[in-house]
Amino acid sequence: MSDATCVVENIEFKNIRFEDGTPVPNPEKLVRPVKLSRNPNYPKESPRGGDGGGEVRRVDVLQ
Repeated sequence: MSDATCVVENIEFKNIRFEDGTPVPNPEKLVRPVKLSRNPNYPKESPRGGDGGGEVRRVDVLQ
């Protein structure tokens, strides 16, 4: 839902690698919170959008 605010806690990553097998140097940067905004051109352009977003409270990178 575009107006919802979601909270995620305790995300754990392990063995994050590129396709060639090289480890990702900063896997904690794979996650970022997003804040949505309404489309100022709606209804001329779709979608309408919303004002929800997300919050990530903790990301752990396991070795």
